[in-house]
Amino acid sequence: MRRPALALATLLMSVAALPALAGGRPIPIAEIIDAPLTWPNGTSAKLADVQAAVVAGCVVKGWVPQVQAPDRVHAVLTRPDYRAEIDITFTTSTLSIRYADSQGLDWNPDKRLIHRNFNRWLILLQTAINTEAVRSRPAAG
Repeated sequence: MRRPALALATLLMSVAALPALAGGRPIPIAEIIDAPLTWPNGTSAKLADVQAAVVAGCVVKGWVPQVQAPDRVHAVLTRPDYRAEIDITFTTSTLSIRYADSQGLDWNPDKRLIHRNFNRWLILLQTAINTEAVRSRPAAG
């Protein structure tokens, strides 16, 4: 009699663990809005310098960037199980990264919830863009 009970308990625990293995519950989306861009040694940049840093940062992190305007890039991250799209807008001193669309990321537009990895991807992308800005070393001005 103990074996069926043990098997049932194991099965129930396995089923209960599935959401955690699948990434857990969606969390509130945390878009990046008007974050400051850091340029090396107090230099300033032209909009083309920022665009180049955004495109390079996207490529480094596996996003496919599409320049849509001098101050706007749309980027797509595609994997076998999901697809994420973002809009990146910028000035010479600020950067915004906003959700555009997704598939397979549990997006709930009413509650503004998304898969927990999405927010981390935005932070990693922001870091990559700032790293590329420092590497580009725009002319002082």
